[in-house]
Amino acid sequence: MHLEKNAPIQIRVELLTVDESQRNGNAPTVYCTKATEKDPAGRLSIFVEETSETGTPFAGWIRNGGQKEVFHTNTFVNLLEGGSMAQSSYLPRRWVSTTFEQGDGKRKKKHKYTEGCS
Repeated sequence: MHLEKNAPIQIRVELLTVDESQRNGNAPTVYCTKATEKDPAGRLSIFVEETSETGTPFAGWIRNGGQKEVFHTNTFVNLLEGGSMAQSSYLPRRWVSTTFEQGDGKRKKKHKYTEGCS
């Protein structure tokens, strides 16, 4: 979907609780279609309302079938629930971003996927 320039976007995020997920499995409108039942990403759904560049309105649940998107979304759910990037670095199937200062005073970012990434 290509958006109309400067068009407003409405986004609604829904996150099942761990208990709901354990009882019913992944959210029926799950964003990450490759999330396993153990992935926090399996509890997240994203609804978007927007207007395309042709002026056509769009409203619906968005989906992503990428394997690495599961790792990014697992980390995002951890952050939504009050966790930190540091805590995520010790959990499986996470994407972790850190910033550090080099010897010359410049800041550099480093990204990694935790165990379980193929």
